[in-house]
Amino acid sequence: MAYQKGFVERFAQHYAPRMYNWDRDGRETKPSRDGFTGDLKGHPFHLILVTHDESTFYANDERKARWYHESEAPMPVRKGEGTSIMASDILTSEWGRLTTEDGTE
Repeated sequence: MAYQKGFVERFAQHYAPRMYNWDRDGRETKPSRDGFTGDLKGHPFHLILVTHDESTFYANDERKARWYHESEAPMPVRKGEGTSIMASDILTSEWGRLTTEDGTE
């Protein structure tokens, strides 16, 4: 917990001000130029947050409780989670999903 608290404080103080952001009305706020420690070819640069998002789905992942008609007979259910598929993506607020130059993911 101490590490997480320290990270959030560092992020809010040092990193978040250097990123583009949006207010509640969807208006873009530009990053602050205060506290820029480096530059790229003589120009201050802003930071871009890159996140990794992934989900795993299973073949037998279904809700166990449901409504049924009184004339329905019970159906056998497979045991175990079954075959899985993972959906994974790298996302940015500025460019959306990251892809290669030819547009493939």
